[in-house]
Amino acid sequence: MARSRPVFTTTRSHTVESNVCLHDYFAHRDGGGKLVLTLARELGWPVITGSTAPAAGIQSDWPDVPIRVLGNAIDHPLVRIAQQAWKWNRYEGTHETVVYSGYYSPLARSGISATRNLYYCNTPPRFLYDQKDFWMNELPAAVRPFARVFLRWYRTQFENAVDRMDVIVANSHNVRRRIKRHLGRDSKVVYPPCDTTQFNWAPSDGYFLSTGRLDPIKRVDRIIDAFKRMNDQRLVITSDGPLRHALRTRAAGSANIEFTGAVSPQRLRQLISRCTATIYVPVQEDFGLSVVESLASGKPVISVNDGGVTETMLDGKTGILVSPDAHPDEIVTAVRRLTPRWALSMKQTCQLRASSFDVGAFVRRMRIVIEELQSPIPR
Repeated sequence: MARSRPVFTTTRSHTVESNVCLHDYFAHRDGGGKLVLTLARELGWPVITGSTAPAAGIQSDWPDVPIRVLGNAIDHPLVRIAQQAWKWNRYEGTHETVVYSGYYSPLARSGISATRNLYYCNTPPRFLYDQKDFWMNELPAAVRPFARVFLRWYRTQFENAVDRMDVIVANSHNVRRRIKRHLGRDSKVVYPPCDTTQFNWAPSDGYFLSTGRLDPIKRVDRIIDAFKRMNDQRLVITSDGPLRHALRTRAAGSANIEFTGAVSPQRLRQLISRCTATIYVPVQEDFGLSVVESLASGKPVISVNDGGVTETMLDGKTGILVSPDAHPDEIVTAVRRLTPRWALSMKQTCQLRASSFDVGAFVRRMRIVIEELQSPIPR
């Protein structure tokens, strides 16, 4: 039986723990959070994090993982970034082996006395590199001068921290290339875990499902535009994010488009199991756990021939890949092509493909990387 361990708060006092996982913060039930919690549970290591939020479901979903919280987070995107960067920059600890996860926890490297340091990188912070201009343009003009100063400081701190890591693990070959391009470091690839045992197939209730977070880079607006042209096709959008109001307004008047808002993991799995297919068309996705979760349910995916998605999808066998631009016209064509009968015929191939990314595969590969790191034999 899993042991229930409390979430508790620690101060700036020096932390002494043999092996630990450090993760920025838990704000939602996202893929990065699931990854570090899965690893910590399997290794029997505690997790130290900057903050947690009720929406992350830490207490209910992960009762057997000890979580140490450094403090509360400020609920404003720009301020939260600065707060987390500063918080981790001031962290002090003595550890044997440390696994860093996220954008900000690597900054703790300067205050940590550790024998071995491993950074699991879901992606270098995109607001520092390939999406910097987009991110800056989203900020109010009055804030941009301060943001530029902060980002210069943060980039220096982040790159210095990465330089001091013993091993870097990328979550995909796509991210491995980004790490090499932006940070000049080589990395090993270990795909994120999907608990495939939690996902089941069920007969379709006749709708397509969008699971992408409601923010600009997930391009849910293009999916909405496509279904506004197809009154005979149902779309269910199950997620939340900063564009929730704008996207609901965009879909207003379309009776075939439904928003569920954020749902529990159990409800999400049920929605996936009963859809005809899922639709996920992000910009240069790092890996795309949503794709694997759909495949684990035996449901094909309409996605983009771009980014980490190309490492999980088999075009024509586990769904349909449209161009990286993901124009609504292409989404319409893909939906029309992906009939319920064709979707059903892909069931076994989808589930077999998902098995390559299950928890067991992830843990085995991570154990090998960590054991090599801990080995006294010179690498």
